[in-house]
Amino acid sequence: MTYPLNYNNLKDCNVKILYDEAIIYDYFYKAKDRFTKATSVANCELAPALLWSFYINNQGASFPCNIAFEGSFFRITKKKGRLNIVAIPEDEELKYKTIRFINICEALIGEQVLEGVLASPLADHHKEQLQQMLQYNTVADDVFKSQFVLSPATLRRANVEDSYYLKVDDVLLCDTLVKEGAFVKKGDILFEYTHEVTGMFGRKKIQKFAKKSECDGVLTWCLTKDKEIWARKDCLIAKINPK
Repeated sequence: MTYPLNYNNLKDCNVKILYDEAIIYDYFYKAKDRFTKATSVANCELAPALLWSFYINNQGASFPCNIAFEGSFFRITKKKGRLNIVAIPEDEELKYKTIRFINICEALIGEQVLEGVLASPLADHHKEQLQQMLQYNTVADDVFKSQFVLSPATLRRANVEDSYYLKVDDVLLCDTLVKEGAFVKKGDILFEYTHEVTGMFGRKKIQKFAKKSECDGVLTWCLTKDKEIWARKDCLIAKINPK
């Protein structure tokens, strides 16, 4: 696929998109009008597709199992009969099973794939993602209906006291956070943060910025439990789903 997306390149095509990072989904969300000439559009996170490919090609495998794909690494676990997958950092001491892109493509092609996914021991949230990928949809707005809210910077929960020649701190203003489950409108402020630069001789320049909603819908936060870093730049921090 070429960038920028071209209408005619997608004309009469059944487009299936696998994305490994939220920023990729965000790109397609903002360019969804480019799919108007496609026959159908579907999307899915990469991890469920990797899990499905591993499952059908490694019957009888023991768990946990580590897999590698295009420089990324994952761990597959089995709990109460259900398979799950999470991203992990690379560890030279671990052994990995390699999955190639062609393996994923082959796993997602065929008339009986959806039936197999639904009958498999994959965790329900992975099944739901794959079901979206395997069902044809002719309206891009239905496929990219949720807005992904990405962190505009690496935001800390509080200032860091370490002294540097040039220090930059982006700090969340916790009391500005919109509540979980709130209905927001396009342009509403979701939260605010300060951008503080300490330069020569301890001179400080402080600015305040706001992160705003780009659509109407119900807000669901997707946050980590890191005690210092509230969110890292371009990471998914919330989803806004149409009511």
